[in-house]
Amino acid sequence: MYEFVVYLYQQGRLDAAESMMVMDRLVNRRPPLGRLAVREGLLSVKEVMAILAAQSGQAQRLRFGETAVQLGYLTAGDLEWLLRAQQALVNKDPVGTIAELTGLDPSELRGLYRRHEAA
Repeated sequence: MYEFVVYLYQQGRLDAAESMMVMDRLVNRRPPLGRLAVREGLLSVKEVMAILAAQSGQAQRLRFGETAVQLGYLTAGDLEWLLRAQQALVNKDPVGTIAELTGLDPSELRGLYRRHEAA
């Protein structure tokens, strides 16, 4: 999706400030894995805190999900499912997000996105 934002900037559809605002929103749409795991009932808040505490003591810090699997709080399958769910939330109508933030016409943006993806 970031490539599409750059494309819109290069086409003059977004200025630099709008481009950065959109990219920031797209990055921040990804919910933290621990929060998602609690929401889905795979971890308790206490377990998330234990994982975060373990991460802080690691010499070479592993990612949250890797640490959760290493500690036995999640299985590899659980982690894979959570990562897919997290990505699905990020990908949920990014064109709509761009339209909402910039005031550009959603229909026009969808057409531009289809052309961009086809190229």
